Amino acid sequence: MRVVRTERILSCIVDPWKIRGIFHLDCNLEEHELKKLAELYNGRYSKGLRTAIITVNGKELTVFSTGKVGVRLAEDEKEAIALVNSVLAYLQQVLLMEEV
Repeated sequence: MRVVRTERILSCIVDPWKIRGIFHLDCNLEEHELKKLAELYNGRYSKGLRTAIITVNGKELTVFSTGKVGVRLAEDEKEAIALVNSVLAYLQQVLLMEEV
């Protein structure tokens, strides 16, 4: 799981000095992965929308089961991609530890 493509970068509505972006992952996410993500970061999971919404270091991430991720309040595109990749790496690590 990692970011493979940036769809769009816009200025953030809340803070015009920051960005919001939409990124595509190299895979889709399963329901149990989205639930675990919401649990790990004290976020919310919507079964109807198949979406997890979490906040990490003041940045809001919306992760869709289709493999799209929305990021708000990031400093720049590099920071947003690094944040998404680190969150997904942590999720994979936790899921692997649960299998053992």
